[in-house]
This record gives sequence, structure tokens and C-alpha cells, in this order.
Amino acid sequence: MTMTPERWQQIEDILDEVMPLDTQQRAVQLDRLCHDDATLRSQVEEMMGYCEQVQADAFLEDPPRLAAQDLLGSILAEEPGIDLNAGTSVGPYTIIEPLGHGGMGEVFLAERANPHMRVALKIVKRGMDTREILQRFRYEREILARLNHPNIAQLYGGDVTEDGRPYFAMEYVEGQPLDTYCDDKNLSIPERLVLFKTVCEAVRYAHRHLVVHRDLKPGNILVTEDETGRPLVKLLDFGIAKLLEEDASLHTVPMTGMGERRMTPSYAAPEQLRGQYTTPATDVYALGVILYRLLTGRRPYYFEDRSVTVIESVICQTIPDRPSTVVVRAVRSSGDGASTTTPQAIGQQRAASPKMLRRQLAGDLDAIIMMALRKEPDRRYASAAEFLDDIQRHLDNRPVVAQPDSVTYRAVKFVRRHKIGVVVSIFAFFAMLGTGAATWQAKQAAQQVEQEAERANVTLGVISNMLLKVNPESGQGATFTARDLIDAGLSEIDALDGQPRAQATMMNGLGRVTLQIGLVEIADSLHRKALDIQRRKLGPEDPDIAVSLVRLAQVYQKQSEAEQAEATFKRAMAVDPDNPVVYATLGSFYHAQHRSEEAVPLLKKVIQLIPNDGRGYNTLGALYYDLERWAEARQMWERTIALNPLHHGAHSNLALLHNEQGRYAEAARMYRKALDINDQEYKLWGYLAAAHYWTPGGRDRALPAYQRAIEMAEEMLREVNPDDAGALSRLATYYAMIGEHDSA
Repeated sequence: MTMTPERWQQIEDILDEVMPLDTQQRAVQLDRLCHDDATLRSQVEEMMGYCEQVQADAFLEDPPRLAAQDLLGSILAEEPGIDLNAGTSVGPYTIIEPLGHGGMGEVFLAERANPHMRVALKIVKRGMDTREILQRFRYEREILARLNHPNIAQLYGGDVTEDGRPYFAMEYVEGQPLDTYCDDKNLSIPERLVLFKTVCEAVRYAHRHLVVHRDLKPGNILVTEDETGRPLVKLLDFGIAKLLEEDASLHTVPMTGMGERRMTPSYAAPEQLRGQYTTPATDVYALGVILYRLLTGRRPYYFEDRSVTVIESVICQTIPDRPSTVVVRAVRSSGDGASTTTPQAIGQQRAASPKMLRRQLAGDLDAIIMMALRKEPDRRYASAAEFLDDIQRHLDNRPVVAQPDSVTYRAVKFVRRHKIGVVVSIFAFFAMLGTGAATWQAKQAAQQVEQEAERANVTLGVISNMLLKVNPESGQGATFTARDLIDAGLSEIDALDGQPRAQATMMNGLGRVTLQIGLVEIADSLHRKALDIQRRKLGPEDPDIAVSLVRLAQVYQKQSEAEQAEATFKRAMAVDPDNPVVYATLGSFYHAQHRSEEAVPLLKKVIQLIPNDGRGYNTLGALYYDLERWAEARQMWERTIALNPLHHGAHSNLALLHNEQGRYAEAARMYRKALDINDQEYKLWGYLAAAHYWTPGGRDRALPAYQRAIEMAEEMLREVNPDDAGALSRLATYYAMIGEHDSA
């Protein structure tokens, strides 16, 4: 049968439940979960085989050593040992029942008489107590011992059993997986985000203690409730975590490196699947997958073919659909009778209709999740702290790092935070329209000057009248809202009846603002009115009609009506085939639809129309970078610099490209040039330091760059925002790189 996203999610849910079990328990659970669906069972068993193959990959790297280890394990297994049954005493603990099985240990529910408590008791499996397994077991205990956080399961202590197997006792958490809890409680999107923030806090704490979890998934994040019904999050299972520091006492423990692949494939980052080095950004990727599922009810990927090659290829190369597009998509039946994956059911579990859910996810949350899921670790949030900070910014209606920075975007955020002060930001936007729109729209210099003067004068008059209407001394300012501003704007636009071009321009400007603040219906009406005025009073071939069509297409795009949006963009192109705005916005639309190849010729057209504007080349370079067309990206950025030697972004982008391809000396050179243009960005000093660090013989040059980054980060935290989680996380990294671990 065809593998649908819903079928794949069903398979993954079953895998999460059966993989920790032994062979006999797996068979029982598969009978229960698959019922009479032989195809489903076959698919699950095939995927189980893949998971076991991934976990066994290390065998291929050193077969003699691991074969000897297996032989030793079988010999040890034949030796008599204690039976871990209910009632068996292990140190001060008495076993109650088994809880599960992992790769190297067994976990039991146990209790202690004095003081009375229930614990989860983890014991190395009989026959698995080889030297390497014992080292890894002690390594997990070492990691847990350094983590003392209310949202991380606490370590109580450890010892060895009578037959010499190490064990440790930790906090027993009787709760539900994070996603199950949220769905059962029908939590809204804001409520899910607040709970997810708690998860990020726990992971951030681990990162600050130089621990990367590497196996984050809902099954390792349990939620319980206190006596008041308040949810409590607990992060579990640091069995494959690693320390970021070089601790001499742990040098005999195999650290994560090339070729080692312990993970859960569905939540693994591309670098894990490739067997590359892991960093805090690896945990950020897994958190992105978890948040995607929490908010949409689905995972980012599914696979028609479940071979190892295909799974790695899909996760490492395919860009997932944006969450806002997934939640309204028609669902194909998976044949299992389940109905909880329909858009209506997904919305109901999140206290919203599908349309409302789409609006909640579009914009910031789309951008935040997609940034966390980027293929390249350097392009994600650097740590859970930065991820957490952006989520809080979204909840506070502040601009998020994941969104492209612009005056318009920041103005919209200002509107949502402040209803009285909103006037200033929107007027600034209108002023930009008055002075900048003509440059993009006119075909000849004389037309540009004439239209710019007309629109600037009209804009100034409109702003003056609106300011008078909302002057606090008039008594209206204290209760002024965004809707009041819109109404005032509409009354002023109506007064421009004798100036159709200016009237349509102001309608499109106000429509663009209302679209950005979520008033889609008003924006739609304004753009249609502008279009009607232009057609009736300026003629059906007037080039300004293209601008109205572009704005109307963006309304369709906001409503997830992709076909109508694309058709309207193309109508705009037919009206004015020489308008770079049309090509740029259609290219942006294609990029958002993950049709990047189709966006390339449109951006090339923008460059053809405005060949001396370095911004077009820089944008096309970024698109080529996303497509991993490295040589072309480099060519575009070099062209940008040729046109504008002081283009800060192009220098930074080139440095990123060199760094991505391992040319660290060249990356350092470009970062240095970017800093010569603007040396006030502490992050660039950190990037420069890292590039020096990885350049052979460059570590001496890395030290002063790290110190400069530290000075600037500390100054920024002291004077601007002491609670900037992203800056604190980077500062900790800088301290760690220069060896000041206590400060880190």
C-alpha cells in the first residue's frame, strides 16, 4: 500500500512503544497493536530491523574487538547470578516489577524502606558487563550526578549488585509522554508552548553543564501533575548523552565521533545520521522535531521506502513542509480506521479550528521550527537557550531571530505589544512607501520623480491629519487601538477621491499593514478596492495594477490558497513584465513553497532589471546556498562585494560558506573583512575565533578573538538585556573554548 504520513506516524508510534522491550514482549505488544493488519506488522518489523542495524553500525568499524566483547558477554551470561524478580533486594532497594529494557541495562520499579521512596533502578544486563559497557554505564551515572534540576529526573545513588553488576537509582516518574499528555488535555498552542519551554529549560541547563542529551523524544519527556493539577515535566534517559568538555577521568569512554550512531532515527539530526560530531545544536534539531509534532500532530518526514539509504537521504536533504501548511492538508486514509489525524481532529485537540490553527502557526512559529530543523548545525539555534529565547519572544509579541529582520516586521510586533504607540511604527512604514515605491514601479526617471513627489506629499498630509485625530490631548489617544488607526486611515483615503493613484497607493500600504497584523479580510478588501480604482480610473494596462495584484496574491498566500496566489502573481507579471517587485515576491513565494529551483530564474530577472543593486545578488546567493549549489552561491556573494565592497552581509555569508566546506583559514579572512566593516557584533568575533581555532596553527589567534567576543557579550548583557538567553549561551561557549570552565 502507499505509505502516507499518517501510516508512517502510526508505525513510528508503535516503534516507540516496542523498541525498548525484549523479543518476547515485543511479539505480545505487536499482536496487540497491529491486530490483524499483516502489512502493518511487516512494516513495523522491517523498521525494527533498520533501527537495530543503525545501533549495530559500530560493529563494522572494529569487528574483532566487538566480536571478542560479544564472546566475553556470552561466557559471563553462563555464570550464575542473582535473579531480578519481584521481591529481590538490590542494596537498600526491593524490586517491585520491571519497567523496561535498554541496550545495555534493565530498569525496574523498586522501593526503599528508609526513607520510604519509589525509584527507577537501572542495572547492567547480565552478560553485558564488558569493559566498554561498564565504562559507558558509569559515564551515564557521571552525567546524571552533575545535573540537579527540577525538570531532570534526579540521581539518588548507586552501587553494585551481589553478582558484581553496577546499578544506580534515580527518581521514578509516573507520567505520560509529552505529546500524549498535551493531546489528552486538548492543550491550546500557547499552553503547549509554555510546557515546551519547560523542556527547553531542562535541556538548556544540561547544555550549560556541557552535556548534550542526543536522544530527545516525547518518550524521554514525561509529564505528571502535582496535587493542584499543575503539569510537571521530567527529562529522562541520558544513556547516550555526552560531555562537551575534555575530562581526563573520562578519556577511556568512547566519545561521539565519526561513525558512531546511537540515536532514535525519527528525531536524529542529519549530523547524527551521517555519523558526524554532535553539539548542542543536535539537541536543538530534536527539540524542533518534538515541537513540530506537538503543534501539528505529525512528524516532519515520512518515507515511501524505509531503507537505510532513503531514510538518511530524506532527513539529510528534504526540507519539511511548514507546520502551518500541514495542519490544513487533506488527509489520505491510512487504512487503520484512525480519525485523529484529520485537520478537524488535530485542531480540536489544540482548542482551535483548522483555519485558526493555521493562522496561529503561520509566521513566527513556522520560522522558529524551520530554523531549528535546518540541515546545517551552524544555521540552527546554537543551543536550547537560543531556541527558548525565540519562543519567549514569540509569546511576548517581540521580533524573533528566526524571522527576516525588517522595519515592517518590527512594526507589526510593536502593534501587537502596544496599542497606543502603534501609530509611530505604521507611519514610518507609510513614509517608506511614499519615498520608495516609485523607484520600484516606474519605468522612466521622469515618471519616478513625478510619482514620488505626488505620493510623498499625499502621505505627509494623511499622516498629519491622522496624528491630529489621535493626539493624546484630544482625549482619544488613551483608548486608541490598531482598529482605530485603520478607521482613521480609511477616512483619510476616502478624502483622496480626486487622486486615484495616490488613493490606491495608500490603500495598498494600509492593506499590507493589516495583513501583517492578521486582519486578512480587511487587507483583502483594501487591495481589491485599490485594484478597482486603478482599473476604472487609470486604465487596465496601468503598471501600478501589478502592485495591487502582488498584494492580493500575498493575501491568498496568507490564506494558504497557493494556486490562486501563484495565478495572481503571474497576472501581475503579465501587467508589468519589467517590475522587479513582481519577480522578487513571486520568487519569495516559490521559496516558501520549497520550490527553490523555480525561484532562481525569478531572482535572476530581478538582477537583470536592477543589475547594479548588490542586494539582488546577495539574495540569490542565499538561495543557491539553500540549494547547496555552493559555487554559484560563492559567485553571487563575490559579485555583491564587487558592486559594494562594504556589503557586510555578503562578507559574512562568504565566510559561512568557507566554514561549511572546511576552508577555515579563508573563513577567518572573510570574517575579518566583515568585522573591518562593522566590528560591533560579538557573534562575528565568536565566529572568527572558531574559524581560527579549526585552522591548523591558528589556535593562538583564536584566543584574542574569543576574549574580544567575551568582552562585547558581557557589555551587551550588562547594558542591554541581562536575561538574553542566546547571548548567555554563547558567552558560556566562549568561556569553555578558552578553558575557563567555571565561568562557562
